Amino acid sequence: MIKDLCICERYQKNGVEKVSWSKIGILFDSNGKEYVKLNHIPNTLISVFSQKPKETQSQQSEEEGL
Repeated sequence: MIKDLCICERYQKNGVEKVSWSKIGILFDSNGKEYVKLNHIPNTLISVFSQKPKETQSQQSEEEGL
């Protein structure tokens, strides 16, 4: 599965607000993991992780001394 990553740009034309979508990269999965590839950062692959519950984050920070 591949999904486009886009930003919304609003502008006025003849007094009417218009919307233009610019593609900035893609999100895709490979071997059960998700990745983001941004057009303006070549040769960089960003890994996507699900957020951990806040309780788990707090416990880990305390254990790590953060």
